[in-house]
Amino acid sequence: MQDLLMLWFARMGGRQKEMVINFTTIDDLARTYNQNLVEHVSSCGTTPKKPNKKVETYVFALFNEGSL
Repeated sequence: MQDLLMLWFARMGGRQKEMVINFTTIDDLARTYNQNLVEHVSSCGTTPKKPNKKVETYVFALFNEGSL
């Protein structure tokens, strides 16, 4: 997804910029989503367009504040 956005910005005449992408998920998928995220970042942590640049990843919250 990050590569697609970077390609779109480049075609629109934009300069290369660092970007932050945020995805959310429903409670039922949160465990799988977070496990896959950690696995991807641990194994390679790159994108196809920038295979030599590691992607910094931060997980802000792992719980639903509304259910507390």
